[in-house]
Amino acid sequence: MIEGVTIQLGGEGRIIPPLNFRALRTLQPELTLLGKSPLGQGGFSDEQMTALCQVIHAALARNYPDVTLDQLEDWIDLGNAPAVIAAVMAQSGLVRAGGEKKTMPTSPPTGTASIAPSSAPSAGAGSTSTST
Repeated sequence: MIEGVTIQLGGEGRIIPPLNFRALRTLQPELTLLGKSPLGQGGFSDEQMTALCQVIHAALARNYPDVTLDQLEDWIDLGNAPAVIAAVMAQSGLVRAGGEKKTMPTSPPTGTASIAPSSAPSAGAGSTSTST
């Protein structure tokens, strides 16, 4: 069992671990959608509900591979959805402890690469010979 946060789903306490790199890469569009607007304020759009269930399922499946997306959709409701997605995001390092969303840096590194020069002398122009 992968460590995580215990959340009540389907009448049982389930341990929700962080998303792995494969899920983060695969679910990037869904994570972006979920990060754009506050969830649950005024309800969820169909697109948000789908994204929310896919992200939660990806995390939950790491510890419960037999749980289907259909089962999860039956377990998630307006009462628990915000807490469950918050747990997944926090476990995955996508939300700070105070609930503030983390952002990925968009600027390139500012340092310069250091490459040591070769100690072998250069052959230079005209240093090769050809015989005829």
